Amino acid sequence: MKRSTFTKTICAVILSSVLVWSPVSLTQVQAQTAPSVGFTISPSVFATGQSSSALLCLSPLPAAGTLTFNTKDVIGFQFDASLGTVTSVDNPISVHSSTLEPTDFDARLNLVNHNKLSITYTNSTPKQFAYTDTVCAKISFTTGPTVGSALVRYSSKSQVWPEWSAICHICQCQ
Repeated sequence: MKRSTFTKTICAVILSSVLVWSPVSLTQVQAQTAPSVGFTISPSVFATGQSSSALLCLSPLPAAGTLTFNTKDVIGFQFDASLGTVTSVDNPISVHSSTLEPTDFDARLNLVNHNKLSITYTNSTPKQFAYTDTVCAKISFTTGPTVGSALVRYSSKSQVWPEWSAICHICQCQ
């Protein structure tokens, strides 16, 4: 019995020593932040096999704080192939803001995959993107032949707002 108690005590001391003296790597936990920008697509329901158009818009959310566009900030949109084929994007884009102008942006379809669209901030002067501002691109596309849903993925390649990421469902209806 004495031996069992002695062994348990020694094991406890050794284990405690190892835990106390071993280097511990602590990582700081970061709070998850809510998205700072909202994305919309309007309309979001389309007839199959038809030529259609829609507005893709982004706007800061009420709790976003101060956001700024810097030169070469890029907003990307990727359309699922099941949606159909994007045929064009209007340039200049539509902007409602006291600081931003349509000429501050360049909207383009990807040369290889037309279902990818990028909007690039091209002005050399940073400008504020404030609550109630909107930046919209009008796209034209031909919907696919199958009834169902498709995704439009939004993202920012900018380090300014790395948390931008949202998914919007688009239904194709007859």
